[in-house]
Amino acid sequence: VGKSTLLNHILGQKLAITVVDYQWFFNARIHPDGFQEYGHAQALLDDERRSRFITNVYVPFLNALKRRPGVVEKLILVNEPEHLLQKNAAAPTRFNEQGVMVDVGHPSNEAIPMEQLKQIVRELAKVAHDTLPDLPVTVASKDAESLVDEWAYLGPDRTQNLDLLTYNHYTE
Repeated sequence: VGKSTLLNHILGQKLAITVVDYQWFFNARIHPDGFQEYGHAQALLDDERRSRFITNVYVPFLNALKRRPGVVEKLILVNEPEHLLQKNAAAPTRFNEQGVMVDVGHPSNEAIPMEQLKQIVRELAKVAHDTLPDLPVTVASKDAESLVDEWAYLGPDRTQNLDLLTYNHYTE
């Protein structure tokens, strides 16, 4: 029994899994512990690399979820993509040893047009629907305003092929 299945059984809860966070798109930098942070934008922005990402990473991931039915409630394709509409728009945060969220600097990113972000979401949604037709997919907007402005369009493509409209709410 996998850990996620066991967690589901113990807690009676399903998981919401995020495929890609907006921080993926930041320029690469080396973490003080020696590993690369960020720097994965071209895996989704470049058409050929996106195709390889979908084939070699995303589809196997979805197939693994298929073997564990009932564990995942929804798939968040991209978390807070609206941060990417502006160059150098959002600083990542991390929890320190005391459990306090701290800003870890402001890595750069290039501005990405919303239509390009929507195209990436449409492709990821289509593959997810083809592989796991009963698993709802969504984008987690950074706030309710972005959700309405960017993702709540009800058109012929079923809300950008999203099954749910989701946003993150933070309190101060």
